[in-house]
Amino acid sequence: MRKQLLLTSTVAAIAAGIAAVSAPGTATADGNVIRIVELVEAQNVIRPPTGGPVGTRYVFSSAIYDTAGNRIGRDGADCVQTNPDGTFHCVISVVLSGGELTFQGIATGTDAVFAITGGTGRFRNARGDAHAVDTEPGRAEVAIRLIGA
Repeated sequence: MRKQLLLTSTVAAIAAGIAAVSAPGTATADGNVIRIVELVEAQNVIRPPTGGPVGTRYVFSSAIYDTAGNRIGRDGADCVQTNPDGTFHCVISVVLSGGELTFQGIATGTDAVFAITGGTGRFRNARGDAHAVDTEPGRAEVAIRLIGA
């Protein structure tokens, strides 16, 4: 179960990091890197009829905070286990006041990098990546490198 919680945290954290981009001045920025904290609020594990683990889905939503502890956004994610070794394919959406951002990729373990795949509104030209590291179950720190937003 700890592995499931850590994966959930990693994926949500990446989405959280992207959300921080929508609120200038609320996240810690180092050049073109934005650092945020993500906390999972709700999650569900959906097992396949065969009992899995391949095909197991983790669906969750998270609150997104800046490094000072101010809530700045939310996200939603759907991750499907694609390999018995704990590999997941994740699709994540972040809803922001200026638009939405999406990203996806493969996650294994507590340290993952996802590609930004698109956006709407002020993020319609966004690209880049997000690196998330779980610091404890349900919590992750994320560094987002956003290009072209």
